[in-house]
Amino acid sequence: MSQPRPWSLAACALSCAVVLSAGASAQTGSAKTADAPVAPVVIGAPSGPQGDTWDSVKQLPDLYGPWRSMDLIGRPQDMASMPLTAKGKAIVEQNAKTRAGGGDVEGRAKYCLTLGFPGGMAGPEEITEILYVPGRVIFSDVEATSGRMIYTDGRKHHVGPPSMRGDSIGHWENGSLVIDTIGLQRGNEIAYGFPIGDNVHITERVTPKDHNTMVIVTTFDAPDIFTATYTHVATYQRHEDWQMTEWDCAQNNRDLTGTGAQQMNLTLPEEHPETLPSTPRRTKGSRRDGN
Repeated sequence: MSQPRPWSLAACALSCAVVLSAGASAQTGSAKTADAPVAPVVIGAPSGPQGDTWDSVKQLPDLYGPWRSMDLIGRPQDMASMPLTAKGKAIVEQNAKTRAGGGDVEGRAKYCLTLGFPGGMAGPEEITEILYVPGRVIFSDVEATSGRMIYTDGRKHHVGPPSMRGDSIGHWENGSLVIDTIGLQRGNEIAYGFPIGDNVHITERVTPKDHNTMVIVTTFDAPDIFTATYTHVATYQRHEDWQMTEWDCAQNNRDLTGTGAQQMNLTLPEEHPETLPSTPRRTKGSRRDGN
């Protein structure tokens, strides 16, 4: 069975469970699947098999296969309860004003740009496949041009230029995969049209609840846009009979009406132009046009 990607730019928001931390005080919001408030993720010591050999991989909790997100975070009505900085509030208010006026909110998906992480685990209904090899766990989604690598071989963080997926290391604790991610580009979005800013640090705890249910709790330290912790939990359902299909969004696509009129504003956002790749434009008489 092949499952097409359910996708809507309007629903392009983070569904990965999130705890947003940048201050001493805390606010808690839990998803519909959570029975009680969840504490921020705290990294402990590795315990049990770590998947460093194929024999050890066989002893890890079974997270293989396609998983579908059942939750959504980043809806406009949820933003009001988040501990926003002045900059975060300005972004949310501007997006709300644009939507109310029937305008077009700027976001990476509109330009067919890589969503990366955390945006690449967008939802609702995002599909992510999890695979194991010795020393790493791979999260692959249909939007991704490459898998998100979580290194579990004991290495330290790689220090290098920021990227869309960042640098992720992890280990297993009592049957849960704990992931620590740094090195994310400032243009990554936590929700559609809501970039996360600089100096972001994300910690996730991935826990299987039963054979077909997985819960992810994530701690998100984002000092540019948040002043305190915000806790959210997302549930994923496994679909072993699904086959991951290829999905592609070509940069600079245009959404056209039946008359050929352009509906999308393709002017590059001014706030973070450095996150958008520079694409040569064709001009009349250029070699590319063959004239």
